[in-house]
Amino acid sequence: MLESGLEVAIGIVAGAAILAAALLQMHHSDFLRAKARHRLKVYEDLFSAFTEMNVAGGDEYRLERAKVGLAHTLNRINLVAPQDVVKGVNELLDFLNESREEEYDVLKALNILNTLVLEVRRDLDRGNAKEMVESGFRFRFYIPRK
Repeated sequence: MLESGLEVAIGIVAGAAILAAALLQMHHSDFLRAKARHRLKVYEDLFSAFTEMNVAGGDEYRLERAKVGLAHTLNRINLVAPQDVVKGVNELLDFLNESREEEYDVLKALNILNTLVLEVRRDLDRGNAKEMVESGFRFRFYIPRK
């Protein structure tokens, strides 16, 4: 009789441990999804700010607002992005800061943006990014003539 009670107790404890592990795993998965959604929003804001800078044209007010938006987004990128994405963002910023309007190298800008997008995709979905790298896929961006 004592053995059957012990077996029942062990079964209950084992069941509770399995349930706790399943709940912990589910909570961790939810946390990772929420973290990925937040990073996606930050990355969307980064590319939106870059686009706003490109389409501002001669409108100084729009350009200044786009720069402020980019600055705020960069602060968030530094907090949530992995090292390779931050390196790509830094390369883009260096290019933008060092390029003069008359010497703006569109091909170099496109190459930097392609690399940055691949790093962002790698952060959000490694498998998809690997397929794109292997296929040699190139992203297209709108960069108006100055």
